[in-house]
Amino acid sequence: MAYSKEVIWLNKLYPNCINFWVFFLFFTQNRSAVIEANPGIKFGEIGTLLGQQWKALSADKKKKYEQIAEADKARYAKELEKHKAGGSSSKAAAAADEEDDEEEEQDDEDGDEDDE
Repeated sequence: MAYSKEVIWLNKLYPNCINFWVFFLFFTQNRSAVIEANPGIKFGEIGTLLGQQWKALSADKKKKYEQIAEADKARYAKELEKHKAGGSSSKAAAAADEEDDEEEEQDDEDGDEDDE
């Protein structure tokens, strides 16, 4: 999961604020359902409804999101250590994606010539 600069900044500002991440996971997983159930809903009302749902959620159901957030925090810490050590796997994955894109473009160009 990629985080925006604002979310990363908040994590640096509040490093022990796991509750934010827990709610953020709940928010991202349930946002589309709220929009589908309330067509034409305003942007600010989405957060209000999800906040109300979060408060009404049982402790057992919140625990599920807490476990996901803890696992994601551990994953992030591992990736950060790899990055600091200079062994970022994301660079290799990005290079592989670029090669795949170039091959697809070449295949598309070859296919276009056959159609003409």
